[in-house]
Amino acid sequence: MKRLCNTVNAMSVLVGLAGASAAVAAPVTLNFSGVVDFAVFDPFDPLSGAVQAGTELYSYLNTDTATPDSNPSPDQGSYTVTGGTYGLAAVLGSVLFPVMRTVNISVVDGAAGMPDYYTVFASEGSAGGLGDYFTMAMTLIDPTGMAITGDGLPSGLPDIAAYASTRFDITGQYTNMDGVFIQYEVQGYLVPSDVPEPSTLALLALPLALLARRERRRQASLP
Repeated sequence: MKRLCNTVNAMSVLVGLAGASAAVAAPVTLNFSGVVDFAVFDPFDPLSGAVQAGTELYSYLNTDTATPDSNPSPDQGSYTVTGGTYGLAAVLGSVLFPVMRTVNISVVDGAAGMPDYYTVFASEGSAGGLGDYFTMAMTLIDPTGMAITGDGLPSGLPDIAAYASTRFDITGQYTNMDGVFIQYEVQGYLVPSDVPEPSTLALLALPLALLARRERRRQASLP
C-alpha cells in the first residue's frame, strides 16, 4: 500500500523542486503563498487541527517555460508537464502535503473586456475508486481583462495583486496505516508576499503521514 508521504523522500523532493534540471530546456520555480479559510477532514482530522482557517500556505511549482501550447486558440494557452523534476509541493503550516507530479497550466487572455484567467491544476495518483489521489488547484481571475496579455506561459510568478480572485483548493484521499479511508479538502486564497526558502521549509515541515502517526500514538497512550 502506498503511503501518503515518506519523511526523507518528501523533504528531499521539496528542496529538489526549487532546483533546475540540466535536462530541462527552460526550468522555472514559481513560489506561491496564501492563507487557509476552510478545511474539512472525513471521517476525522488526522492532524488534530494543525491545518485550519488561518493556517499559512507555501507552495513551490517547478515547471518549464518552453513547454509547447496544446491549445490552438490565440487567446487560450494550455500547458502540461509531468515527471522528472516537475511538480507542485505544498506546505500548510508545518505540514508537507503530497508532492503532485502532473501539472496543467491554463492561460486565458480575456480580450475586449472579458476576464483573464491563470489556473494551475496538479495531481498525483489515479482519480476514481478508493486509491490514493491528491490534487491542488490555483485559480487567479481578473474581471477587468488587464492582468494577462497573450496566451503565453509566463516566465515568472503572476502578479497576485492584479487579480480580484486568488483561490486555491487542495483535496486528497488515502487509506491510513489502520486501514481507514480518509478524505480531505482545504481551501483558501493566495496573497502577494515573500515565500521562505524551500530548504528552510524542508527542515521545518513534517509530512502529513508522520503527523497522523504521531497523533495515533498519542491517542493510544491516553488512559
